[in-house]
Amino acid sequence: MSLGHRFVLLLLVLFLLLAPLISGGAEFADKDKDIPKLDLAKLKRGMTPDQVRKLVGAPKHIARQILYHHYREQWVYDAANPVRLTFDCPRGQKAQLLNQPEP
Repeated sequence: MSLGHRFVLLLLVLFLLLAPLISGGAEFADKDKDIPKLDLAKLKRGMTPDQVRKLVGAPKHIARQILYHHYREQWVYDAANPVRLTFDCPRGQKAQLLNQPEP
């Protein structure tokens, strides 16, 4: 094999090794643009789920834990910093936000 062929082969191998790293970085940059930034400063403890939904939108996922005479809901938002909001839902009463997330 000549020196020119070895050089081309070396460049091809380097390209194949570095291509996923270069394209992977571009994917992460695009994903960061799609992630919304939540305005958590307006959230206060005791807010209802409707009030929270109006301020920060619908959560990506809701988990519910059933307890005796009440249940708890945890709303998960995918943001630049993932956020979890917990609601206490006593039987016969309105649900209320338990935690006030850090902005």
